[in-house]
Amino acid sequence: MILYKYRWAGCLLLIPLILLLMSVGAAEGQSSTNYIIQNYVFDQGGARSQSANKKVIDAIGQPSAVGSYGSTNYKLSAGLFTPAVNAPPIYPVVTSPQIAGGEFWVDIYVGTDEIPASNLFGVSFNLNFTNTTIVDVLTPHSSNVVPGSFLGNDVIFFQSVDESAGKVSIGNSRKSGAGGVSGSGPVARIMFKIASGATDGETISFSITNAEATDPSGTNLTIDPQSDSTTVQAGVIVWPGDTNDDGIVNQADVLPLGLHWGSTGDPRTDHANELEWIAHVASPWTPLNATYADANGDGVVDQADVLPIGLNWAKTHSRALQKNIASGLNKSNSGSLTIEIEGEPNPNQDFFINVYVNDATNLFGLSFELIYMPTTFIDPMTAEPGPDNLMGDDLIYFPNINETDGDSGIVSVGISRKAGQGAVNGSGLVTQVTAHMSGDAQIDESSTSLYIKNVVANDPEGNPIEFGLDDYELVTDVANASKEIPTTFELYENYPNPFNPQTNIRYQLPKSSDVSLIIYDLRGQEVRRLVSAEKTAGSHTAVWDGRDNQGNIVASGLYLYQIQAGKFRDVKKCLLLK
Repeated sequence: MILYKYRWAGCLLLIPLILLLMSVGAAEGQSSTNYIIQNYVFDQGGARSQSANKKVIDAIGQPSAVGSYGSTNYKLSAGLFTPAVNAPPIYPVVTSPQIAGGEFWVDIYVGTDEIPASNLFGVSFNLNFTNTTIVDVLTPHSSNVVPGSFLGNDVIFFQSVDESAGKVSIGNSRKSGAGGVSGSGPVARIMFKIASGATDGETISFSITNAEATDPSGTNLTIDPQSDSTTVQAGVIVWPGDTNDDGIVNQADVLPLGLHWGSTGDPRTDHANELEWIAHVASPWTPLNATYADANGDGVVDQADVLPIGLNWAKTHSRALQKNIASGLNKSNSGSLTIEIEGEPNPNQDFFINVYVNDATNLFGLSFELIYMPTTFIDPMTAEPGPDNLMGDDLIYFPNINETDGDSGIVSVGISRKAGQGAVNGSGLVTQVTAHMSGDAQIDESSTSLYIKNVVANDPEGNPIEFGLDDYELVTDVANASKEIPTTFELYENYPNPFNPQTNIRYQLPKSSDVSLIIYDLRGQEVRRLVSAEKTAGSHTAVWDGRDNQGNIVASGLYLYQIQAGKFRDVKKCLLLK
């Protein structure tokens, strides 16, 4: 009776309880059962974390993704559970180990397959790195701190490097109207260099701080900063085929083989992959330069080391130096190279292009490039030492004939004597190229020419020898070799014009003359001295490769070229377009 009498009061007490349960469900977006599971199973704190359910979760993978985003535990947990903070990560990616003295990229990624970024418009962050005494950001920073591909190509990119603090500050944003991007990918790349004296096993850590992200409306997006690290592996960096370690595989790499012929040392540990075009780690030999000469990594410098030169011909790596590697060194002795034509270079006939050394002293190794043009008229077939080779019979000789995509082709030659043989002195034939003149050559008498560039020579100790070549260019007009001597001085229009990367400048002389052919800019300042020598009567062609006297590539624009031959002087214009 009493219970019946106060039944209305019980109902009133139930109403607030029902409303409370409803509000919990609405606020948390889940049933009361799920709410209990979320708190008692996934909660990482308090006494509940010691529950059996929590132990099961720890065994599979923590839902808060402790460790890197690439870890197995994280992938398992992300596939089975919902993390407490479901924010896309921003994280550095670096391979390990890295070689002492080497260079490597650190890529900064946003998002993963499991937790992708959504509607990302811009991102900014600091990449912090440790061990600043052994690692630096490679300079120039403008080409070594660059945007990644995830936000697209048309972006606003900011970078600032503080080496002493071990910090790279980066901002990368799309432009108004571009919209956001979703998924995962790199937003920045930074190239680092490790000091050559770094100790084996040292660790370099990379971490992200001050990370911010926005969508196209400027609303902040949550991103989760992560870290990564790499260790240092000490040793000498060797690229198979780059035996002089100048950053490119070419004819000059024959010379160190001769200098260190027969030398032995420790073989490379990755000998099974010795020919692959990657940075290999080698134990240093004595002398150190012999380490690079062991191109195939088998522990001895011999004929087999020529093979990686051919396999990796023209390949480059990030330590590529400017041409004329020995320009800053004390040169030993001197000499000169000349081209002579043997036979009649008439249409549909074979002829010889002979390269001679003149007045060499203490010569041990020599390499050069013979440029021929156009490839539609001149067809080199073989390149051999020649019957009276100045360098001797027992030598290392490596030729390479390459018809480029442009108008000119290259015959690259590397010649070296072997260690213990001593040097040679005097003059003589060093290379004979057998070539064929096309039947079409007769339609344009002025379009065939030859010249030499990129000459490197050394004595038995490896000291460079300087060779005179009219600033590395000697030209012989093949098609006109048997023509009559011209009766007037003439400077012709360059071809092609406009040009990129090089152009031909033809001139003719009725008699032997001291010739000066100089490129000027529009301010009248000298850019490049192409010819400064006595030239025989006949037709000649000089080639300008778009570089100044220091070997630097010049800017696009209009230039003047002036010839002075005796009392004859003329000026014409040429246009370089890139």
